[in-house]
Amino acid sequence: HLDVGCIQGLANALSEWGGKDGAVVVISHDREFCEKVGFTHVGTVTNGGLVLEQRPLQDGDWEQYEIGNSKMA
Repeated sequence: HLDVGCIQGLANALSEWGGKDGAVVVISHDREFCEKVGFTHVGTVTNGGLVLEQRPLQDGDWEQYEIGNSKMA
């Protein structure tokens, strides 16, 4: 668990790292952190497999993590 300052620093470093030639794989449920990093690809585990899409984050990517959502059951 990182405090707010560490999260911001890490997000800044990752968003500037590597340019077009670099790659970083990040697994996080922290929506604000992911939005600050500005990922170019989204991976979703579905039916035991990984679906990788070249796209920005979308609101629907977070539905299963919202408190009270029936999809979490």
